[in-house]
Amino acid sequence: GKWAVSHGAPPIGDALWQCLIATLILGAICWLRGTWPPVDGAHGRYYLLGGILGLAIPNTNTYTVLQHVPAGITVIVMTVSPLITYCLALAMRMERFQPARVLGIVAGLSGALMLLLPKGSLPTPDMAPWVVLMFLTPFCYASSNVLMGRHMPHATDRLALCLGMLLAADLGLAMATLADGSFFWDQD
Repeated sequence: GKWAVSHGAPPIGDALWQCLIATLILGAICWLRGTWPPVDGAHGRYYLLGGILGLAIPNTNTYTVLQHVPAGITVIVMTVSPLITYCLALAMRMERFQPARVLGIVAGLSGALMLLLPKGSLPTPDMAPWVVLMFLTPFCYASSNVLMGRHMPHATDRLALCLGMLLAADLGLAMATLADGSFFWDQD
């Protein structure tokens, strides 16, 4: 992703092509297995949560931020996703409060912030807004994890669910790329 956006690939277009390739591979596997994503309201909600909130938005955001900060910084920020997931699950009463987990959250977040906040930790201070924007990605992942856990259609084949999520991401990203003209890689 970093290489592609550094060489002219638009972030939304890059996210789309990544999802399309995964869709083709998983689609072939599902075709061989004879399992397809069911199409109804409950499954559609699940596909949209996973495809848009769990793939399209965070991947596009990551590729956008990667144009402005080193890849290592994005990796550090990504480590807070499980911490956010637990906090959201607590807020939605899907998890019970456990002091040891909260201590782990505080320790993990403290560690990430110790790497990102001290003066001189970023190559240049103007990267700070991009680092803040990068936190949208783990927040989207955490939100999709919690919401998908709540709305999981349990009787459906997991690969078919993944294919449905990829198709939802493809559709959302395709509409966005066609709207802003970033479907193709502009090679000057």
